[in-house]
Amino acid sequence: MRKLICLILTLLITCFCISALAAGDERDAIRLPILMYHSVSEAQDDFSVTPEVFESNLRTITDYGYTPVSFQQVIDYVYNGSVLPDRPILITFDDGYTNNYTYAFPILKKFGYPATIFTIGSSVGKSYYKDTAFSMNPHFNYNQAREMNLSRLISVQCHTYDMHQWPDFESGEVIRQNILRLPDESLSNYVRVLQNDFSVFKKTVEGQIGHTVNVVAYPSGRYDAVTETVLRSMGVKATVATSIGTNYVEKNNPESLYALNRYNMNSTVTNEVLSKWLRKDAAEIDIKSIPYKDESRYSDGIKVYVNGELIEYTNPPMLKNSTTMVPMRATLEAMGANVTWDSHTKTAKAILGTVITKFSIGSAVYYTNGNPGYLPIETLLVEDNTYIPLRSIAESFGCEVLWDDECGTVNITTGNKIYDNIYYITQGGIIMSAKGNEQQDDNMWITEQAGSNIYKAYNLGSPDVVKEIITADGAAYIDGIQVE
Repeated sequence: MRKLICLILTLLITCFCISALAAGDERDAIRLPILMYHSVSEAQDDFSVTPEVFESNLRTITDYGYTPVSFQQVIDYVYNGSVLPDRPILITFDDGYTNNYTYAFPILKKFGYPATIFTIGSSVGKSYYKDTAFSMNPHFNYNQAREMNLSRLISVQCHTYDMHQWPDFESGEVIRQNILRLPDESLSNYVRVLQNDFSVFKKTVEGQIGHTVNVVAYPSGRYDAVTETVLRSMGVKATVATSIGTNYVEKNNPESLYALNRYNMNSTVTNEVLSKWLRKDAAEIDIKSIPYKDESRYSDGIKVYVNGELIEYTNPPMLKNSTTMVPMRATLEAMGANVTWDSHTKTAKAILGTVITKFSIGSAVYYTNGNPGYLPIETLLVEDNTYIPLRSIAESFGCEVLWDDECGTVNITTGNKIYDNIYYITQGGIIMSAKGNEQQDDNMWITEQAGSNIYKAYNLGSPDVVKEIITADGAAYIDGIQVE
């Protein structure tokens, strides 16, 4: 009888757990601040915090009600609706220094908090730069990495295998300081280099440690549309940059997991600064509409042309402090950009060619391929329409902007061509420019010019598979067959 009762209780508990798991997280999106550390050490520099400061930071996080989570928990939330705590936060480290093991790891164990360490594959276990005579801050070895992984608190993820190089320590002509394509490097060669770098890192780390590598931290925070597309095709589920700010991750929206913002934790960040960030993060973003007021000195308004074509605006451009402000979506789409809007953070992301530009309502800071820039006037919300400073944003995509003061017109020349874009070619033969669409690996292609109207499309799953694209009379032909 006792065994029967135990069996019944076990079944009841199991059913309850299954029901709880099946219910999942009822929220559709959740705020996710990410802290970015490098070194935890008594020896101080611009990238270090002391062990005492690091422990104090964790207490501050706790006091504000935040619960550190792992990247895999966040990925599971987006893809599977798994449950996250009310205020999740990610703790990350870049580079993989030994002091992450000797100082940070014991403190994290004390709190029971998980963290992600983005290590440079070529530096694991080394105190000298790639076996040269140049000494560097020591990096933990695989025995230490396995010990941290066995704690179920630390996940070692990718900061590239060897695309975070130091020019002063390199002897060759080809130096990759970050993950971006080199000047004058062919697209096909770059894709192969990036695929090989990530493959080597993934194979090495998964073989040595035994857990999945599916998150990448961009060296120096730099990235572009090619980088994002190639890594996604290789199974990378999330990427992080160095742009400042919080994030919203959203169920069933993998796009919300890429180029994530982080707060840079260094010797200048006091607990007071961290507290300010957390208070700001906890507050709801409240952007109020600004009543439209026509400040144009032209009776017929400002006219904007893209490659000679007039943009027909529903709401007109305006002048503000001598700066031309234009409706965001209509302008960027006329330039040929793909535009997505995050209603939670009031942030727009526009992709034109290989360039990704991000900007937010109420902020004068914008990011082009992860590199920060500053607008003359912050982005505005005018009668529920986002207005952007025209010249700064257009020039971030490499466009030429000419202002005709006599006529009150702006002429934008994009120079954008088919080979500048990332394309997904579906099995049905339809070419779609990059919009964050989730395609299978064997359906993802990338193009580059091979002649005046001839382009080569490389399959990201098998770069040796090449298709020829010919453009004529506004149509595209793949291997001689017209496609949409």
